[in-house]
Amino acid sequence: MRSLSSIFVHNKFAEYYQKYSFSIQPPSSLEKREFGFLLFKERIMLRHKGFRDVNTLRYFLKTVVPSDVYYSSAYYERPEEEMHGKSWLGADLVFDIDADHIPTPCGKVHDVWVCGNCGAVGRGVSPKKCHTCGEQKFNEKTWPCEVCLESAKAEAIKLIDILTKDFGFSSGELKVGFSGHRGYHRWIRWLAKKLLTTSWG
Repeated sequence: MRSLSSIFVHNKFAEYYQKYSFSIQPPSSLEKREFGFLLFKERIMLRHKGFRDVNTLRYFLKTVVPSDVYYSSAYYERPEEEMHGKSWLGADLVFDIDADHIPTPCGKVHDVWVCGNCGAVGRGVSPKKCHTCGEQKFNEKTWPCEVCLESAKAEAIKLIDILTKDFGFSSGELKVGFSGHRGYHRWIRWLAKKLLTTSWG
């Protein structure tokens, strides 16, 4: 049975999609992307979806109301096929900069880890081994603070400098996006454009 809080959140997502789906910007070459959706009720991932245009995508969001939406960095001839039948064309070059992978002055004291074996709990960066039982697997709950996000931003700026000054990409070929939680994503569409315009003889 779904809790009242999950029903409330679902209804808010549905309201958002109904009111604002017109403003959702699609990725480039939308018709060549595979989409995936995490469904609220079933909590399963619906994959291998493709859309011929942005209006079809927006209608899908309004009627299905997913909690999460993903699209591939790859381009395919047939994005709705299983992996072996998609026929890969090319891909964006994507860099993912997450604050939880960067040492920060805050020491990640806001993060919590739980040993996957004995349940021991601690704060900060998880140890290499549990101090109680020696287990090396942990469940981690991270929520970056302003210091963490600023450190991720600084690394993203460094990457922009490297890509433009050392590798010669122009700012028009790059796209930066805040991932919504821990850091920044940087896309380079140039690589995909080159691949898509190359003859594969």
